[in-house]
Amino acid sequence: MGVGGVVEKVLRDRLVVQVRGKRLTVPRADCRIESARPGGAERSRPLPPGVTLHRRKQDDPSADLQLRGQTVDDAMTLIDKFLDDAYLAGHTQVRIVHGHGTGRLRAAVQRMLKEHPHVEAWSAADQRSGGTGATVATLRG
Repeated sequence: MGVGGVVEKVLRDRLVVQVRGKRLTVPRADCRIESARPGGAERSRPLPPGVTLHRRKQDDPSADLQLRGQTVDDAMTLIDKFLDDAYLAGHTQVRIVHGHGTGRLRAAVQRMLKEHPHVEAWSAADQRSGGTGATVATLRG
């Protein structure tokens, strides 16, 4: 891509990189180290005077994500963040509810899960948990 970023996490053959305020998961082979900051500093510039940043920590992220009614594009963004949060919270299994509809959303969810670095396996939920209207993903430990 020709842009610089900060590596947040190393996942086997992929890197989670912060680029221009966005988190991207990219193949390790597509990256190269240009320079390392001394002391592991993450901030490239300080906040302006009078501006403060307070991050609210979510106590226990849910193990369920509701996507019914979402477009495929919007759902992909939500799933990526949801999987990151669930992985960091230590969840071993999550459920993504996409509904039945035309099946486009379910197919897109399963394509993403197949490629996502945090996901070890996935399957349709059992009948009590949504059946084919939900997908259960097992996260890597």
